[in-house]
Amino acid sequence: MTNMSDYGLSRAGLTHGLSPRSTNPDEIGHVAVYLASEDSIFVNETVIVAVGGWIAGF
Repeated sequence: MTNMSDYGLSRAGLTHGLSPRSTNPDEIGHVAVYLASEDSIFVNETVIVAVGGWIAGF
């Protein structure tokens, strides 16, 4: 990546210390299985963000 904002990078770095770890593929798989199940019958027209809290600070 080029032409990145130093201010933006410093702001983004503030919340990265709060996230304990990265998401693993099994956890993403759980989201996919849920969406394919009958339990998600009323889930529609939405975006499910499975990032383990990485965007919570923004």
